[in-house]
Amino acid sequence: MKTLDILIDALKNQEDVQAFRRLEAAILENETYQAQYKQVIEKQKTMVQKREMGAPDYKAAKADYEQTLQHLKDSPVVIQYLSLLSDINEELQMIIRMINDEINADLSDE
Repeated sequence: MKTLDILIDALKNQEDVQAFRRLEAAILENETYQAQYKQVIEKQKTMVQKREMGAPDYKAAKADYEQTLQHLKDSPVVIQYLSLLSDINEELQMIIRMINDEINADLSDE
C-alpha cells in the first residue's frame, strides 16, 4: 500500500471524520435543513445582487440574509457539523504544511 493510501485510510478512520460524515448524512437527509439551506443561498444571491447594483435596500437584504443564516447555524446539529468541519480543515491544513515543508526540505538538499 502506498504512503498516500495509508494517509487517506487513516484520515477516513478518524473519529472526527466519521462523526462529520454521520452529521453530514443526517443534514442531507433532513428536509427542514435542506429548505433552510436553500433559503440561505437564495437570500445570499439576492444580497450580492443588491450590493453589486448599489441598491438602496442592500443593508436590509444583508440583515435578512444574516438572520436567516444565523437561524440555520443555531441548530445543535449544524453547530456540531460546523465545529467538526473547522477541526478537520485545520488538521488537513497542518498535513499540507508538513508535506510542503518536507518537499521543500528535500528540494533544498539537492
